[in-house]
Amino acid sequence: MMEGQRHGYKNLTIGVTYTAPGGAPPRRTHMGEESHVLSKGQKALYALNDSIFVLEGPYTVNIPPMVPHSFQNLDDKVAELVVIFPTNVWEYEVLDHFPFSTPKAKALADSARAAK
Repeated sequence: MMEGQRHGYKNLTIGVTYTAPGGAPPRRTHMGEESHVLSKGQKALYALNDSIFVLEGPYTVNIPPMVPHSFQNLDDKVAELVVIFPTNVWEYEVLDHFPFSTPKAKALADSARAAK
């Protein structure tokens, strides 16, 4: 993660995450908005608030401030996801709920994987 304050930015943090197949970061919130950018044609399962949906790259998704969120890599290759924050500090709060273990999430993931 490139925190903006460490590189001379006043209002920008950029990071590249590498998420293994089937991997997912913990569900979390941020004080500011966040953007995810996936440039390759990979699929990811997203949880934003109570909504669960699949996106296929290339895509950009905007995550509003304080919205609980996570994603799961549905591809068989590592996903390189660019994350952008309009702040110079990367802070978040991890939540206890894992959204991808529900029957609905599992069905969406299975359907997306089968649609290759």
